[in-house]
Amino acid sequence: MSHLRILFAIVVALSVLNVGVFA
Repeated sequence: MSHLRILFAIVVALSVLNVGVFA
C-alpha cells in the first residue's frame, strides 16, 4: 500500500511542476 502512496505523491509533484511550467 505504501508504494501506491509514493506513486501518488510523485504524480502530484509532477502535476504541480507541469502547472508551474505552463503557468
